[in-house]
Amino acid sequence: MQDSLKLIQKITTDANRIIVDKELQVKLSIATFFAGGHILIEDR
Repeated sequence: MQDSLKLIQKITTDANRIIVDKELQVKLSIATFFAGGHILIEDR
C-alpha cells in the first residue's frame, strides 16, 4: 500500500513539473487512469 502511494505521489509531482498550474487536472487525470476510465484533455 505504501509503495503504491509513493508511486502515485511521484507521478503527480513529476507531471506537475511539466504541466504547470494544473494541479487539480493532473490529479483527476491520474485518478481516471488508475480507475481504468477515459478522459478528454482540452486546454485553453
